[in-house]
Amino acid sequence: PERFGDPDPAPSNPIRYTELLKTQSTMVASWPTVQRVHESRPALAVLAEINGGLGGTFFEEIRTRRGLAYQVSTFNQNRMLAGEFSVFVACTPDSLPTVKSLVSELTRALAASPPTEAQLDRAKAALVGSWMIGGQTNAARIGRIASLTLSGQPLSDLDAWPDRIMAVSREDLEYVASTWLDREPVATGMLLGKSGSDADPGR
Repeated sequence: PERFGDPDPAPSNPIRYTELLKTQSTMVASWPTVQRVHESRPALAVLAEINGGLGGTFFEEIRTRRGLAYQVSTFNQNRMLAGEFSVFVACTPDSLPTVKSLVSELTRALAASPPTEAQLDRAKAALVGSWMIGGQTNAARIGRIASLTLSGQPLSDLDAWPDRIMAVSREDLEYVASTWLDREPVATGMLLGKSGSDADPGR
């Protein structure tokens, strides 16, 4: 259940950037989502898995089809008070304006174009597999127990997470995309590289 209100509206100037003498630019665009106890957290995790990383839909569109980036990833983080869904891209300085617009376009399109059942099944299997492997050591399990305790969640959630992931449907993905991602990013951070002879790859 929700314990807090909706995320704050977009700031008046949501873009921050720093210029570096490098041949590569990077950007992170972020959308506020939900705290970790929210029922939509599993769907947001699945959506990030489908779209991010090697072979993800964002990677395929931005890098494979258009050749605009070196690296593309999406990730979802949910903390005690709030969460974020973010897209990271590393590209050439000349490609950055196009990439920035494309990231916004692709994210907003998630609400109207839910993934296929095959994509959904692969993402759920990957998340559950990673969860199981990541919890094999005592240290990892203690860390998860501490996290649940600090956020006020029952310890039963420790073993319930894989079931919650497997229960995510295409309708759940459409809901979270339309509710939290169907708008411009609330914050965008960029490291701006320089093209040509002005760039110093060693820095």
